[in-house]
Amino acid sequence: MPVVQIGSKGNSPTFVAELFHGPTMCFKDLGMQGVIQLLAYFSAKRKRRACLLAATTGDTGPAAVQAVRQCDSPYLSCIIHYPKGQISEFQRRQMTTADSPMVTIVEFEGGGDDMDRAIKELLTEQHSNTA
Repeated sequence: MPVVQIGSKGNSPTFVAELFHGPTMCFKDLGMQGVIQLLAYFSAKRKRRACLLAATTGDTGPAAVQAVRQCDSPYLSCIIHYPKGQISEFQRRQMTTADSPMVTIVEFEGGGDDMDRAIKELLTEQHSNTA
């Protein structure tokens, strides 16, 4: 990510990191790239598959999809859900055209809160079954 000087006050220059240079042109690329690399590393080290499950109405989905696709780990996949008609066409294409067997995209009817509830229930059920 480029760091650009935008001005200075006296002897103190002011710099800004431009966070829109990642694969999806959004600031979430910066964090998602690192998180996915860590998940892939520890999954491979343990030789145990992991799946990132997320619901998105914006930049999180495309950033996660591209990070998983680019890391190309056989141990890491993602399933990304998005509400029909509630994300931009650009974001929808960023997700649905990713060419990777490790990426699954699911469109659903409803709003972001509808999918959040289902994910929370799934994770709560999963946790109670392992306790």
